[in-house]
Amino acid sequence: MKKVFSFTLVCLLLSLWACGSKKSPTGGKEDTEKPVLTASLPAEFGSIQKGVIELSFSKYLDKSSVSSGLYIYPLIQNKKVSVDRNKISIRISEDLIRDTNYYVTLSTRIKDIRGNALAENQTLVYASGALQRNRLSGIINYEDPKDSALPLQFSLFGADSLQILARQITGGAFAIDELNPVSHIYKAFIDKNANGRYDLDTEPWAEGKVKVKGVASIDLNLSYVDTVLVKVNSVQPVSNRELLVSFSEPVRSFSGISITRAGGADLPILAQYLDDNKLSLITEEQTKADYQIVFSGLTDLKSNVNESVKFKFWGSSTEDVKAPYVISSKPRNGTSVSSSRPELSLVFSEFIDPRTVSLSLKAAENGQSVDFELMASPPDQVLVRPKYDLQANRSYILTVDKKLKDYSGNQLTEDYKLNFLILNK
Repeated sequence: MKKVFSFTLVCLLLSLWACGSKKSPTGGKEDTEKPVLTASLPAEFGSIQKGVIELSFSKYLDKSSVSSGLYIYPLIQNKKVSVDRNKISIRISEDLIRDTNYYVTLSTRIKDIRGNALAENQTLVYASGALQRNRLSGIINYEDPKDSALPLQFSLFGADSLQILARQITGGAFAIDELNPVSHIYKAFIDKNANGRYDLDTEPWAEGKVKVKGVASIDLNLSYVDTVLVKVNSVQPVSNRELLVSFSEPVRSFSGISITRAGGADLPILAQYLDDNKLSLITEEQTKADYQIVFSGLTDLKSNVNESVKFKFWGSSTEDVKAPYVISSKPRNGTSVSSSRPELSLVFSEFIDPRTVSLSLKAAENGQSVDFELMASPPDQVLVRPKYDLQANRSYILTVDKKLKDYSGNQLTEDYKLNFLILNK
């Protein structure tokens, strides 16, 4: 009898051990669905003078996340925010500012009980008295055009630096309505790594101030922070009269430039033209010797200023013996223009000496001269505009005399003639 009892006890213990080793059920597929706002009472843009706002969501909410993820502007001190399953109740116990819009922002800090956050920041607008209908709109300019495909995180703040609203914007323009007629601070950035904050070195940013009353407009210029100073990468002699300077990045301006030969003699600069990160210089004749170019106040497009930049190079004795010639014209030779006072431009193969430019503008039919003005242009171009309207359905000829020379004394091989027709409007 004892043996039977012992055997039964062993079987019972083995059975209990086997049952205890079974894994608990997984509960099915993981819940990754984000909660969504489904209703507001009162409806958005409605009156909150009764002192109650109720917001309903598609899922049960985590109470602690609501306390850190819900903002109201203007600030309401005496209020009670409670969470009951999928509902947020806001009960206001103070007098509201008359004829003022109130903004309730629901940030992505708000989560459901499974830890799923709202998909994006959103702001609901309510009215205390008359609804304010002021608008802020604008164009979005991207330093990197590829960023235009990404959503923009946009926030408005009051003069007290408290957040008014938060929006996610896509595309090249935006408009925000129902704003109070006050001064605002705006901040915008692209959250490339989706961490919910602006990262200084890797994400574009824009901020500023704007007063909104009626309709206000701004341009959001999204740019990356750049604190690197511009430098000279190279100085390449094209000939004994021309230098090409290459910078490490595009240059906006510089306050001074000088070139000196080893021993202290200056090399005079006769002409210069800055284009992006390239600077073309025409100088007096160089020799095969060491030179140093010095820039002061070298400023890049982000307004970073390098106060003094020095670069040494070896001069050239190679003479420029090529005659200048016209690369292109506007309008093209033999074509027509619709304007009665067109701007006529000629682009040459190199810098030209403005002291040698001799032009004439005449009617092709009778050779009658036309008064014109010589306009400011880059050193490799000539830009002309008639002083008076030209006659429709008539042809004209702009002639550049072959006396025109480059800075090395090479001149055009022959007169250049630009023929064009004025169309009847």
